[in-house]
Amino acid sequence: MSFASDVEKWVSKVNKALDATMRETVIEAHNGVKAHTPVDTGELRQSWGISDNDPRWGKAVSIWTDKEYAPVVEYGLYPGVGAKTTKVGSGIFSVQAPQGMVRITAKEMKSVAEKIWSQHAP
Repeated sequence: MSFASDVEKWVSKVNKALDATMRETVIEAHNGVKAHTPVDTGELRQSWGISDNDPRWGKAVSIWTDKEYAPVVEYGLYPGVGAKTTKVGSGIFSVQAPQGMVRITAKEMKSVAEKIWSQHAP
């Protein structure tokens, strides 16, 4: 075997590991956002989806919802404190998600991605 052949095989293994890590990390992020989404009717939790613009998951991936009220839940934009809301700092959040859904998941994802990578790294 030549050095070039060895490098080519290694690059192929790394690319496969990166693809697997990306796929699994996106799925974990999607699951995390759903798990952190408060439930009243369940519509917001069920509305989360995943989109990508690259068949290999390598360019851009979006976790999205079509619910117009999602920013209210995420950023504590409720109009007042009630039975299902609480004041946190300058915002009024859902009691079930006082730190939002997406932002708390994003904080968790570094360690999740590192763990997934360690399972796939060549």
